[in-house]
Amino acid sequence: MKNHMGKGFETGQMIPQSGNYAVFHKPHLLQPEVALLQQHAFPACAKCVVPVHFDLLHAVRAESARDKFRLLMHTHN
Repeated sequence: MKNHMGKGFETGQMIPQSGNYAVFHKPHLLQPEVALLQQHAFPACAKCVVPVHFDLLHAVRAESARDKFRLLMHTHN
């Protein structure tokens, strides 16, 4: 498993490693952490075109991630 910790990612890039990611987006208050699956694109904000930034917090093996995670991203109003 390649180490992607400490490297930032943003909307539209391919997710290099399944796991929990910290979410940073100044224009809107988004969920602070999301579980994302490898080989999908990092999601965009549903309310604007400003890119969302992500940092890997905890990597998960892809085999176990497919069985446990779904891509969900909610905004807090």
